[in-house]
Amino acid sequence: MFENLMDQEFPFRKKGSNYLNTSGLSIPPMSVLRFLHETYIRIAINPELEFDYDDQLNQITDHFRNIMNQKSESFSFLRNVTEGLMIAAQSVTFNNKDEIIVTSLEHRVALNCWKIRQQQEPKLELKIVEVKITPDYTSLDIILAIKSAINKKTKVICIPHIDRYYGIVFPVERICSLANENNIYSIVDGAQTLGLIDVDFDYINCDIYLSCLHKWYLAPMTLGTISVNSRVFNQLLRSYASSSRWGDLQFSKREFGGRELGTRNVALEHSIGELITFHNRFDDYINTPTNIKEYFVNELAKIPGVIIIPTWQMIRNYGIVTFYFEDFDTKKIINLLKERYQIIVGISSREIDMLRVSLFFYNTYLQVDELLNGLQHIISADNRKK
Repeated sequence: MFENLMDQEFPFRKKGSNYLNTSGLSIPPMSVLRFLHETYIRIAINPELEFDYDDQLNQITDHFRNIMNQKSESFSFLRNVTEGLMIAAQSVTFNNKDEIIVTSLEHRVALNCWKIRQQQEPKLELKIVEVKITPDYTSLDIILAIKSAINKKTKVICIPHIDRYYGIVFPVERICSLANENNIYSIVDGAQTLGLIDVDFDYINCDIYLSCLHKWYLAPMTLGTISVNSRVFNQLLRSYASSSRWGDLQFSKREFGGRELGTRNVALEHSIGELITFHNRFDDYINTPTNIKEYFVNELAKIPGVIIIPTWQMIRNYGIVTFYFEDFDTKKIINLLKERYQIIVGISSREIDMLRVSLFFYNTYLQVDELLNGLQHIISADNRKK
């Protein structure tokens, strides 16, 4: 019964591509896409409906505060994590030669938010300190590496909760505690979390937490969240203008009301309610233990020449598996998978290019077998680097 319902919600399971790249972008359920389409039509017929959705938006924001254990009122939807990081980077008041700690596993586009701020004020001589983190690092290794980079000029620590390259879960609560002890702003990139793992904002106790809903939470594109700790709201969000038509000029009245800045995509926000309904209906099935990821890793290891990137901690049910083949062109393998077998996987580019497979509840063992067979055929055909 559940599998039949999933076939209806995610048609790619029966026709179209074999999609194994949720860490890049999720596939929203058809029920949510239909609801989104119908809402656009309703607003086109009656534009005043925009204002009738405010009560539901309040319920939606309350839902996310609850699932993220966020008691603070400082919460809003935005387009993505990068937008949130740009707001954060532009909001911090820096002094001369202040330092920003990031890690080698931060998304390069997110890293650009800090580089842009650095370039905007060259006289400040801001320094971006990149802490190298490798997949074999334990939780303690990560903490010690970041701790060793802290000095009296450190102003910001910006870290991923789960990195996009290997799926490493960072010990964010301990790193944020370290930041708090040293009077350093802590910003957490949670693009890969909501829908995959539990997020406890109060326990993490960071200053800003950012997330994407259009990855593991299955929302349509351009939906993310920003949560700001009440202790730093007036310090960090100095450039923030709320969506209120009347309160923006009074700084004390600025607050996140769950809305994007300025004109909002009301239909998109409204569709989150339908997505919550989907999760309420199916999360018990979605969270049922499975060994599909373990099965894939074990079978993948049997293919000659494969190098699977080991991580000290792997999320049990779902998540990211990163690997490559010695002497083979990763980009060529990815293109061949797509062209010959209609299989979509991601690419993870660090020191070398690697294949990144994301497994989620809507992926089946049949799809995994199709990927394994495709890889076997490509490797056996000797598509080595020339």
